[in-house]
Amino acid sequence: MFTPEIISICGLMLSSIVFYMYARRVDRETLTLNGFMVADSTLTKSQFSNTFVASNFSLGMAVVYFMGNVKTLGLFLFLSPATYLIGHFFFGWLIRETNMDIKNCRTLSDLVYLIFPSRAVALLITVMTVTSYIMLVFIELYIGSVLFSFFLPDNILYQTISFLGIGILVLLYVRLGGYKAIVATDKWQLFLMMSSILAVFIYSVLCPIVNGSDVKQLLINTTYYSEQNWFIVVFAGWLILVNSVTAFAQVANWQRFSASQNNDISWSGLIHSSWKVLLLFALTIVAFLLLSAKGYNTYSVTTFLQLVKDTGGISSYVLFPILVVGFASLVFSSADVALIAIGYALTDQNSFLKYFSGINEKKLRRVLTNTTLIILLILTAIFYLQFAGLQEWLMPLIYTTYGQLAVLTPIPIYVLLKLKKHGEMRPIEANRGNVFILFSSIVLACLVLFVGGYFAKVTGNQLYSLLVMPLGVLIVLCAIINIKKLKNFNFE
Repeated sequence: MFTPEIISICGLMLSSIVFYMYARRVDRETLTLNGFMVADSTLTKSQFSNTFVASNFSLGMAVVYFMGNVKTLGLFLFLSPATYLIGHFFFGWLIRETNMDIKNCRTLSDLVYLIFPSRAVALLITVMTVTSYIMLVFIELYIGSVLFSFFLPDNILYQTISFLGIGILVLLYVRLGGYKAIVATDKWQLFLMMSSILAVFIYSVLCPIVNGSDVKQLLINTTYYSEQNWFIVVFAGWLILVNSVTAFAQVANWQRFSASQNNDISWSGLIHSSWKVLLLFALTIVAFLLLSAKGYNTYSVTTFLQLVKDTGGISSYVLFPILVVGFASLVFSSADVALIAIGYALTDQNSFLKYFSGINEKKLRRVLTNTTLIILLILTAIFYLQFAGLQEWLMPLIYTTYGQLAVLTPIPIYVLLKLKKHGEMRPIEANRGNVFILFSSIVLACLVLFVGGYFAKVTGNQLYSLLVMPLGVLIVLCAIINIKKLKNFNFE
């Protein structure tokens, strides 16, 4: 007899076969570094649109976040999709208006080096970018292990194996075809993602009301939020700021623009993708708001899946398998982009571009595979040793990861605005004093973020995580202003 679990596992296997076939098709090609990292800059408007949506809506950073905060923040979660798109449109508009040759300025580190030729600062930005994306990989693999723990015994060993297994599967997939494979499968991944979010919404409509509310009361319940008004104001300010600027520091975003045919294609793809992003975000938020209004407490992925499975009927045998396969796709679509973004960041012009460009395809694949595997093994060890407290660390880790990217954004925004105004890059003297100011400001901003994340975890108050990010941005912004004012400042 086919149970909901067996149907779900069959769906996962079928989906994996499709991904593998796409990757193997690309694997038959001879891949250069440029082909592996940016698909030889061949992305069309439709491909850019699909990969933008698939990589920017994840299980850990979107679905789980909304699921865990819908009771406390309510309708204010709708600020997320609006401000997220505004930030990416701002980035895309500046790139297009400045007509920047992003293919020769591959990453944020490259851009900073052009305007401020300090190798120390450029390498620091590369390190921050890489560590941020390593944390993103960790979050997605952790959420993936939670998802697959639904089918495994409740034991840390099984969950650790699941964590490592998902990571290796993503690594093998990326190794086979690089960015070309990711782009080729993103249309299929997007279909699975859309199906799962639609299934969440359908379930929220069909499931019975358990708190006795009538239709009028349900509508009132959807406007409920438990946080105090002052916290909502702080949260709204944090969300608007982080979503408006992080597009400038996301190396995956630079990679995507570099992979497209030209800046006009990127801009068109961004516009074409906007309705898909809004739909995914809106359906997810509305669904969990409605579930909360009906009296359900869906505080984790496994709790929600168990609820759907236990409902019976169409929920168990249709919606449940769609959810499992779609949620798994959400994990893979974010983890694969994060993994290849790590490699992309390490191949900027200030790091290992010359080394990777000078080796053959076989060695290129082997080096990238071994490097990624070492990272996965380290993350697996951390997962195993810290498993008991990971759930408490999840939200502070999400805030800190976003914050670490956000604190760098005053630099590229300043550079691009100046480039738009003057039509050319005007380098700032990278003397010892200026290097000290900028380097130390970035380090200080990072320390502030991690201290805030630590206090948020030990106190259970996420306000610490929210406040330190604007403070970090302000520190770096002040450093840039001081450097401009003290052009001839030097340490002798």
